[in-house]
Amino acid sequence: MTNIEAIDIVIPWVDGSDKAWYKKYQEYKPSSSNSEVASSRNRYNDWGTLMYLFRGIEKFLPWIRKVHFITEGHLPDWLNVDCERLNIVKHSDYFKDDNVLPTFNANPILLNLAWLDDLSENFILFNDDTFVLDFCEPTRFFNDNLPVDFFSQSIRRDNFIYNTLRPKNKLNAQMLQNNIDNLNSIIDKSRLDFFSEMFMSKNYSIKARGKNLFFNLISPRRFTWIDIYHQPQAHLKSTYRELWSILPKVMEETVSSKFRCSTDITEYLCRFYNLVRNKFTPKMHYDHLSIAVFTYQDMQNIDLHNIKFLCVSDGDGISESDFNKCKLEMTQKLDALLPEISSFEKER
Repeated sequence: MTNIEAIDIVIPWVDGSDKAWYKKYQEYKPSSSNSEVASSRNRYNDWGTLMYLFRGIEKFLPWIRKVHFITEGHLPDWLNVDCERLNIVKHSDYFKDDNVLPTFNANPILLNLAWLDDLSENFILFNDDTFVLDFCEPTRFFNDNLPVDFFSQSIRRDNFIYNTLRPKNKLNAQMLQNNIDNLNSIIDKSRLDFFSEMFMSKNYSIKARGKNLFFNLISPRRFTWIDIYHQPQAHLKSTYRELWSILPKVMEETVSSKFRCSTDITEYLCRFYNLVRNKFTPKMHYDHLSIAVFTYQDMQNIDLHNIKFLCVSDGDGISESDFNKCKLEMTQKLDALLPEISSFEKER
């Protein structure tokens, strides 16, 4: 591999069935209608498949230095807390200001990674509903200690048409748009000198190159939107710290928000900041699948072959019956692929 330093993995996790956690959740849950989506308990549904993420990491990413497992304090009963490559982290262990705890908002949990002492400079952020299904080299994520990523621009997501077509995604789109607006407050797009690479490089698809050219022509000084993808994301710890120094009030406002809200920023700002400073190696990957499951039929249609990463989430409105059947189906699929326990699990 090409001059890559140690690489860690970060996995934030919430056990929505923990009674002590749920008591706190009820105590702090906002009553305003603007927070209904953000504070919905469905956001904390547990698929019961977390152990397969650890199995996939051990089998297919053996070069990982350490896995940082971040929770409010609860742990799965199968987790081997003595595993040498496992670092169990409570929110109170690394938050810059633990007076904002407890939090039920993923954004503070992730933005505070800047202060996680044992975290390596190069790290990969996983959601707990993401799975590793095949072997990957470190160069899939980092090259010469820069994240492997892509830059593709698009239209703003806080307009009337988008909100009408995707009303359930309104809050998430607003938070991502906040990232773009804050990026524009610290970066003058017209002064960047590497955009020709995004029009000409064969590391980008023709579609992405065309979009980059178009949005540079119609908006030469400001970014409108930067495309995202739902898969494990390479990050630089130093970028998090730098943004804390540049945008301290913005960071602190989000970190003090116990539930997601329309003024939040997200960890994607750190990714975007790397992209606009050309601190990445350009390459688009097509080795992943991200799907929201609304019915049991959706789960039955998932094919685990020919992909390296899978992200599965329960769609809004899925019935309890279908969710339970989907959990069982997903467990069976993953167990067929990853039947052997990992060092992250207790011996049975």
